[in-house]
Amino acid sequence: MTREENLTRQSAEIRKFFRITLPNKAVVSQYLKDANKELEEYEAEINRLQTAIYAVESKRDRLKRTAGLYRSLLSPIHAIPSEILNLIFAFFCEENELNRSPLPAALRLTMVCGRWRDIVASTPSLWSSIFIDFNGLLPEDLYVLNLLTERFLKQSQPAPLRLKLHLSEEDILAQALPSLNALVQNSHRWETLDLSIARHVFPFTLFDRICGRIPALRSLHLHEPGDGGTDDWNGYPPLNCFNSCPSLQYLNINPSLFPPTKLPFPWDQIKTLRLELAYSESALPILSLCHGVEHLDVSEVGGGDIEPYSDHIISDSIKSISITKATTQLDVDDIFKYTTLKHVLSLEIRGSHQPTGEWLRWDETMLHDFLLRSSCSITELTLHSLPIIDTQTLSLLHMMPSLRYLCLGEIPHPTNRRNRIITRRFLDGLAVNASLSSPSSIPFLPHLTKLKFILHAAGISSRSLLQMLSSRWIPDPKHAAELGVECLRSASIVVLTTADTKPLERLQCFGHAGMNLTIIYGSASDLYPMTDESGPSDSEAKDGENE
Repeated sequence: MTREENLTRQSAEIRKFFRITLPNKAVVSQYLKDANKELEEYEAEINRLQTAIYAVESKRDRLKRTAGLYRSLLSPIHAIPSEILNLIFAFFCEENELNRSPLPAALRLTMVCGRWRDIVASTPSLWSSIFIDFNGLLPEDLYVLNLLTERFLKQSQPAPLRLKLHLSEEDILAQALPSLNALVQNSHRWETLDLSIARHVFPFTLFDRICGRIPALRSLHLHEPGDGGTDDWNGYPPLNCFNSCPSLQYLNINPSLFPPTKLPFPWDQIKTLRLELAYSESALPILSLCHGVEHLDVSEVGGGDIEPYSDHIISDSIKSISITKATTQLDVDDIFKYTTLKHVLSLEIRGSHQPTGEWLRWDETMLHDFLLRSSCSITELTLHSLPIIDTQTLSLLHMMPSLRYLCLGEIPHPTNRRNRIITRRFLDGLAVNASLSSPSSIPFLPHLTKLKFILHAAGISSRSLLQMLSSRWIPDPKHAAELGVECLRSASIVVLTTADTKPLERLQCFGHAGMNLTIIYGSASDLYPMTDESGPSDSEAKDGENE
């Protein structure tokens, strides 16, 4: 008889005790003893089965993880060719800041997987962009920095180096010398250099070693942390280290901090010159030294508190002018007042999209005189965030019959949402039909093929905008030749609004007909957060046409 059967028999006998007065204690005790043993066996069996369940669940979870891991091998990213990954990595590694935490971009990529590690390790260009901010580093940070510098210089060979160095604290200089020395030893690979080092800590002796040893240096951005002046250079030697740069073509400096007498540069080689934060008497002498400059970019340059510039610059080489962050009329006028530039093709003038309220009126005198004096044929024009009005803009455009690209942007200020440039009067004047009042009339802007407008939704004249686009959308070459006007091929319109309405949806028909049309709605804070204070650049404006 099994134990279970025995317990059943005993249970039947014990049940009888509930009907009698004197139960048999021995029988009950034996039953309880046998029952406890049976319960222990049940618990043991349950534990065994539960353990088996846990083991099976563990196998299941392990198999799920393994299957998920193996399934990732079927992910499309593994099918991306190494060449495409290289391009993606290049964007991520545009600036490797050498720090303990977070680690530089290139090092982080090597920690993802074996394939990425192999790609990054075998691509020197991903290691060649180096940014070092020595300021505020602790001694242990500098030790790691020296190791990282050696690692990146080794991994980047033989790719050209793009360097960005910041140093203003004198007590850091001694510990920064190992990293600086390693970089100087590789000066023959320098391609671009962004140097922000205070003159009182500038390692002149160390940098003298690069003199004649920077054959690949193509771009130089020289600035200094904090405020300074030309008098502060008294007692300091000139920067002779840059006097022999056979490949140097781009120069970005603050003329107020770096006087020409302290910069024995190969001025005639400079093709692109950017001048920042200076009065005219400091900036224009540097421009006069650059006889071969083709692209002039000035930011917050104009006016003066000493004496006006006494010379006049005549150049046949400058092809484009960009004036950005203009906050006063002098920031615009001084470049045009003291120059005659006969071959300028591109003109860009940008103000601040958060005006101070001091610059309320646009004075076109200097710009008009410059255009008449230079007799240049402007083909690209950008006016953005300026206090210019519609009639002044039309008057200016009448002086540019060769214009092919036009970008006009209203001031994107949240408290001033009135269109001053792109008004109904302006759009009516820009229409082709308005300029052909007689058979002998000369069309207005006959070569205009691309335009971009940035305007406020409040007061927008959708009807005038529609009529203007209709008048310039001439896809039939024969008809265009008869009118003497080229077809407007690309139009990009940015509407500054916080509402959900889309007042220009009726213009989408031009896109369906073949025009490269882009219409974007958004608030100024949404559209401009990643740009500088003057709004998107001219290249960004053109990119909008291709969307």
